[in-house]
Amino acid sequence: MKTHILLLGIMMSCSLFSAQAQQDSTKRYQKTDQLFSVINMQEAYANAINTSVEQQITTTPALAGYREDLRSFFNKWLGWSVLKTEIANLYLKYYTPEEMDVLIKFYQTPAGKKTAIASTSIQKELQTMQQSRLNAHLSEWDQFISGKSKP
Repeated sequence: MKTHILLLGIMMSCSLFSAQAQQDSTKRYQKTDQLFSVINMQEAYANAINTSVEQQITTTPALAGYREDLRSFFNKWLGWSVLKTEIANLYLKYYTPEEMDVLIKFYQTPAGKKTAIASTSIQKELQTMQQSRLNAHLSEWDQFISGKSKP
C-alpha cells in the first residue's frame, strides 16, 4: 500500500512538473509571437520571398514567365506559415524571455520601428553592393579557380 501511495505521489509530481514546463514553453512562444507582431515579421518574410523571386528572375530571365510559380514554390517550402515555429525556436535559442521583452519595448519606439523597416533595405543594399564587388572581380576568381584545378 505504501508503494502505491509513493508511486501515486511520484506520478502527481511528474504531472505537475510537466504541466509547469508546458506553461513555461507556451509563455516563451507567446513572447516570440509578440515580438514577431511588433516587428511585422510575417510581412517582412513575405517581402523577403518576393525579393528572392525577383533575384531569381534577374539572374535567370527565362524564369520571368514563372514568377507566380516561383512565389508559390517558395511560399510552399519557405513561407511564414511553414517556418514560423522554426524561426521562433531560433529566437528562443538566442534570446531569453527577458531579452525579448527588451526587444519588444525597443521595437515599439520610433527608432525601433525605423530599424525594423530599414534593416530589410539595408540588407538588400548590402547584398547588391557585395554582388557588384564580386562581379567586378570575376576574372580574378576564374584565374584563381583555373590555378586550383591543375592536377
